[in-house]
Amino acid sequence: MFVLATALAAWLLKLDASWWVGGTDGEPPAVSENVELIGTPALVDFTADGIVGYPVPENSIALTFDDGPDPVFTEQIMAVLDRHGVPGTFFVLGANVIEYPAITRGIIESGHELGVHSWNHARLGDLSERQVFAQNDLTRRAIAGATGTDTRLARLPYTGNARTMSSSEMAAARLVDDSGYVVVMADLAVPDYRTGATADEIYELSLPIEGESAVIMLHDGGGDRSATVAAVDRLIPELQARGYDFKTVSEYGDLPGSRPSISERLSGVAVMGAAAVVGGAARALPALLIVMGGLLILRFAISIGIALWVYRRDSTKLTHLDRTQGVTIVVPAFNEASGIEEALLSFLETRHPGGLEIVVVDDGSTDDTGAIVERLALPATRLIRQANAGKAAALNTGIAAATYDIVVLVDADTVFEPTTIERLIAPFADPNVGAVSGNPRVANRGNLVTKLQHAEYLVGCSLERRMQDQLEIMWCVPGAAGAFRRSALKQVGMVPTDTLAEDTDLTIAIRSRGWRVVYAPLAQAYTEVPATWTGLWKQRVRWSYGVHQVSWKSLRRRPGDVGWYRPLIAVYLLLSNLVLPILGPIVDVLGLVYLAEVGFNNFVRLWIMLSVVQITAILIAAALDGAPIRVALWGPVQIIVYRQFLFWVTLASVQDVLLGRRANWNKVKRIGIKRQRDPGGVVHREIGVPT
Repeated sequence: MFVLATALAAWLLKLDASWWVGGTDGEPPAVSENVELIGTPALVDFTADGIVGYPVPENSIALTFDDGPDPVFTEQIMAVLDRHGVPGTFFVLGANVIEYPAITRGIIESGHELGVHSWNHARLGDLSERQVFAQNDLTRRAIAGATGTDTRLARLPYTGNARTMSSSEMAAARLVDDSGYVVVMADLAVPDYRTGATADEIYELSLPIEGESAVIMLHDGGGDRSATVAAVDRLIPELQARGYDFKTVSEYGDLPGSRPSISERLSGVAVMGAAAVVGGAARALPALLIVMGGLLILRFAISIGIALWVYRRDSTKLTHLDRTQGVTIVVPAFNEASGIEEALLSFLETRHPGGLEIVVVDDGSTDDTGAIVERLALPATRLIRQANAGKAAALNTGIAAATYDIVVLVDADTVFEPTTIERLIAPFADPNVGAVSGNPRVANRGNLVTKLQHAEYLVGCSLERRMQDQLEIMWCVPGAAGAFRRSALKQVGMVPTDTLAEDTDLTIAIRSRGWRVVYAPLAQAYTEVPATWTGLWKQRVRWSYGVHQVSWKSLRRRPGDVGWYRPLIAVYLLLSNLVLPILGPIVDVLGLVYLAEVGFNNFVRLWIMLSVVQITAILIAAALDGAPIRVALWGPVQIIVYRQFLFWVTLASVQDVLLGRRANWNKVKRIGIKRQRDPGGVVHREIGVPT
């Protein structure tokens, strides 16, 4: 678990997540609020009163280099050191270690030494204790992963000599010391990073006082260090001529060596691996986003084009409607006291002149559902009570009791318009039609959760279902509003009871037997959706789990199937309900890398394009279904919020499937849809949001 946590931390660090590790760049801060120090040594041990220096050897020099490894100048400096036969100590940045692991290994292989210089050159004095620890510890583990060695040397960015440290930097240094590091300052902090610094200037500033030992701080990364390379090539022979002995910092301070533990080495490898994956993904991200953006646009373009093409010629035209055929409405009900009355009244207000009956199956309700149906004593309405056996079993009970061949299956919280039934059953004029999907719409739209679902329903029904209808790949007649030919139901063995997505399972079975499954967009029905994130989570985990069940169940053809529809639609479902919901937010995360790697403007342009596509799709869907166009404003929120929510829903359902846990039905609390009757007809309006 620690290895995985470390890898995740590396991922966050690669994203430069300042909220987690912090980090800024720029010139060193001005000195302020200096603390009283005991001496100003380069190697220090912090005490409660200040700092105490390590013993300093005579006639010794420790050359140190910060901000690497650099792909150009680190190797040039090592070449100079090797040519003169002297060691150096390189204080490296974790972000550079994972970018250039081979150069980091080369430092150790050449006999030099490594130290920690934070992950991304952050001002540690401005960070929290957790961030300070992360900056140094992850860098040390990256070193262990790249080289197999350990280090306990640490130098804080923007600090040279201890006398110049502010109180906040001193507090950060004390945290680093308490973590087991030796904090390394410098006797000579050479400003070779300054613009225009020449080799002569760097050389002069690097010369110690005659006879005094010194830790000299230079830089091998962070910019053009060619002047530093030239200065070091001149400095070493001069100090050798003066009798100085060159040492690593550990030799200079007579510090014990250390080796990484197995867990530290493994976590270091994990850091390197995670960072390599993220780095590779970041480099490939522009092409990936172009491909996925293109596929998204293509998908919407096809669905929009088909939707507009068939808008005036869809299969719900009433030209060939047999108005004398009877219809049985089956209503499975479990604890539906809040909405059952309005649902039944709306069914009976239909303008369909043929025979009509309603069969309510009370599936072991513990509230007043059955009592309400009995009290209403509505015409052509029957109540069947049974012990709780689940929605699919209740549907089968109602279908078995139906009088007519056309059966409409609805949820007990669904409210119909007066024309819904006749438009829903119109396609049965074609004897090859076995099932018809209605157009469920969100009735309660009072808060963010329900508004996002309203936009989702519009695009899913108005565009996606029209496309599926024309391509004959309809895979779900929704439980809220669907009509079936009873002969088709009997042929497939009635409503399946072994999955939690019985509507999808049933639709695929009917289509696989050669029946046509079509969409009736004018057959609008109003349903109540979850109004809280908790309620929506419960519902969507169940839906997702059920679709996974159906997908795996449908991967092979079954006796009686016509063609290869079942396995093909199973692959489609796995892609659209498993792969895409997971890939979408991952691309969002990689987009943050793109933001860091490429620039803010390009990132904004990309997401503006995706938002425009999303808004356009919602606008057209709303126009086709007669919904208010202001719902399109929720397009960007769907991308930023709703897609991430569905990502976690998918992961939760996949986890349940892999662990063999059966998802619960998780019935959502409802308040029911209330209708206001106007002289011109029935208008469906929300009255509030469930709590």
